[in-house]
Amino acid sequence: MVIDSTLLSATCLGGARAEIEALRVTAWAGSVQDRSLLGRFSFDHFDLTGRHRLIRDRNGCLIAASRLCVIAGGEPPPDVIGFKPVLHRIRYPALFLNRSVVHPACRRQGLWRQMIRQNLVAARQLKPVEIWSESAGSRVSYLLKLGFEEVCPSADTTIPGKFVLLRYRPQRHPDVFSAALSR
Repeated sequence: MVIDSTLLSATCLGGARAEIEALRVTAWAGSVQDRSLLGRFSFDHFDLTGRHRLIRDRNGCLIAASRLCVIAGGEPPPDVIGFKPVLHRIRYPALFLNRSVVHPACRRQGLWRQMIRQNLVAARQLKPVEIWSESAGSRVSYLLKLGFEEVCPSADTTIPGKFVLLRYRPQRHPDVFSAALSR
């Protein structure tokens, strides 16, 4: 089903920006009770400076997307509400894996895992001190298998579900990280 998986800087996105925003709304709008929060799915500063993983089907339709943000320090991380409890603990440069989304019709096919694995391979080249993610459900257990550690619950209570903050320190677990990525 997956024909193309690419990592693009925001300056190379072109028309994909509207596609990413539409995919986010399609995938996430049903879980948000407060309609005023739908604006959180649009592009923000971190989308404009981050790197985006896009997965398209045979017809060229966007079916999954995620974002990698490298923060050198001196500015708050993306989705700062959720990361509030750990702001003082983040070591920089830090990479944030977030805004990962899969079209509802394409779920349960391993696309999220594929994106995460590909993003982590790309992340190794960026040499972050830490990699952070805010995740929920089965995504947490997969990230734990890759060597991430659960740090604390997310402070963001605006979106339903039990979201947690996870951290990976490449220098502490390089063997676990490499083994997980080779699976």
